[in-house]
Amino acid sequence: MTAHAPLTSGDLFLALAVVIGLDALLLAAIALAKIRRERAERFEALVRDDLTERLFPLLEGAAVTVSLPPSGGARSRVAFETVLSLIAVLKGEARDRLVALLEDAGYIGYLVRRSRTKNTALRMRCMMRLGATRSLRAVPRLTAVLLRDRSPEVRIVAAEALGAIGHPPSVSVLLEAARDPTRVQELRLANVLSGMGTTALPALQRVLLESDTRLLSLALDILIDIGTITDPAPVVKLLTHRSPEVRARAALLLGLAGVIEAIPALVFASRDSVWFVRLRIVKALAAIGLPDDEQGRSAYFAALTHLLYDDSWHVRRNAAAALAAAGPAGREILAGAASEVARAALQFYELHRGRHMATVL
Repeated sequence: MTAHAPLTSGDLFLALAVVIGLDALLLAAIALAKIRRERAERFEALVRDDLTERLFPLLEGAAVTVSLPPSGGARSRVAFETVLSLIAVLKGEARDRLVALLEDAGYIGYLVRRSRTKNTALRMRCMMRLGATRSLRAVPRLTAVLLRDRSPEVRIVAAEALGAIGHPPSVSVLLEAARDPTRVQELRLANVLSGMGTTALPALQRVLLESDTRLLSLALDILIDIGTITDPAPVVKLLTHRSPEVRARAALLLGLAGVIEAIPALVFASRDSVWFVRLRIVKALAAIGLPDDEQGRSAYFAALTHLLYDDSWHVRRNAAAALAAAGPAGREILAGAASEVARAALQFYELHRGRHMATVL
């Protein structure tokens, strides 16, 4: 065996010196990184404060010229983020001026060019930033990415960016993209369209004329989330659709939107063969309330009285609750009904001192 020479004190001192030297280098690197970070933060704060001060007159409508640094550098990044933070909280003409400022400085074009990369994460980041600009100049690129990008995640982010911009013609593009998505993509697209609110109504109501049951259901879900409609006729027609899910959603939407002229159609549809459709119809009738005309009131009470003896306990319970909330005439019907659910509805009504309490499934 080869014998190892014992370590001398000189060897130990050398090893210790190396360790101390490495520690010193590490501490120096940490200190240098801290200094650089602090300098970068001071630089960013100066750029941000200077730009914000120069932007105030522009936001107040003064005829001033504000220049942004050329896109692509550290200063432009800070300027861009500063303007985006203001766009996120402002509306109206002030926001329009900031969007125009970004467009004139070439920032939108810069993001569009950068979005043509093969790097998926960078494309996604560009989509998010284009949406945050609220610029209509970003719409063509976002639309192209939504329809043709190879990454499903990038396509969804592009859809969300289009929703943030809120360009009405984009609704049709978003609905086209919703024709064959995965379930996760469908939910995110629905969330985008719901967030666009009344802007999406015309295109969504056109979808109600489609024959695709899945797309119909999606459009109805979004309209239910928005909570209003501009033309009840297509929704009323869906009360006779072949799909019970579509019929149920149509009834729910009519109730949420408070479409009083839909009461005759809801009364007619209350004989539906599927229990959960009848349940949604009862809830819709309760949400809309009692009609003003005598003929409508008579049909309203007749439908609820019939449903008071429905095969489904859920339907009976909600029909009883609707009658209890429909005034003295409705409570008189309940008082004459020989059923436990009618007595329970009256007791529930009295317990809550006449306040209508929404019932569960």
